[in-house]
Amino acid sequence: AQERHKSCETEGQSSKVLRPYGQIPSRYQDNEFIHRGYRPETNPTHACFSSWLHLHNETVNIYSHLIPSLSSLIAGSLLYKVLKADYPDATIEDHLRSRVCDSQLSSIHFQIIRSTCIWLQLDFVRIIVLTLGDFISGIDMTFYCEPTLKHKYWTMVSPPTLNLLAVMVLLSPQTQAPQWRTLRVATFVGTGLSGIVPIAHGIKTFGLDQMTKQSGMLYYIFEGLLLLLGAFFYMVGLEPFSEEQFLTGLDANTRISRTGTI
Repeated sequence: AQERHKSCETEGQSSKVLRPYGQIPSRYQDNEFIHRGYRPETNPTHACFSSWLHLHNETVNIYSHLIPSLSSLIAGSLLYKVLKADYPDATIEDHLRSRVCDSQLSSIHFQIIRSTCIWLQLDFVRIIVLTLGDFISGIDMTFYCEPTLKHKYWTMVSPPTLNLLAVMVLLSPQTQAPQWRTLRVATFVGTGLSGIVPIAHGIKTFGLDQMTKQSGMLYYIFEGLLLLLGAFFYMVGLEPFSEEQFLTGLDANTRISRTGTI
């Protein structure tokens, strides 16, 4: 154990020395089209966070969440009184949800080299939680005057039901291998597209025009299309934008797929 810790510390101190695809653990081999630019596996937290000072395969993932998270947190704090006046029923949790999720994801990509399985699973759970938040707010707006229907659909997407099943699939040790990628993608897509059910019910109940006005339905449809697009990119690996043809070490294709999923 001491030798292993010493080895990890040594690797952490030389984290600027990036590894090719063939020299990283199999659980870290997420995209075969990214041939190089991987940080070595390490344990010390400070070594993980020190890697933000140089380019590697997670640089885009880190900064594309860290910068918007910090910016929106600052802007949200300054505009909170204005937003509170326009949306008096919104809680502080509503305003912070997406900011917290983005900042957590940035931390996940910093520390993914400590234990890829654990931090990648946290990434999966974060996406499910963010999706759950979208469902709750959308159902509330759609069935605001129909409390019985609203609570039925909230029960459907609540943690003890649909989202619990999704998390169980995503966290199961048996589904972490590359050959189970299709199942993981299907879990994300199935969870996201389950939102079609309350949308269809709302259209039947209120009509298309009224549903569009009161629920923001077009935004949810657009979000669903991004979900499918992101899942597609995640499945195929987005070879034309691999680091060999773009910028060394920047796993931007993963960022594109996760943007669609989020």
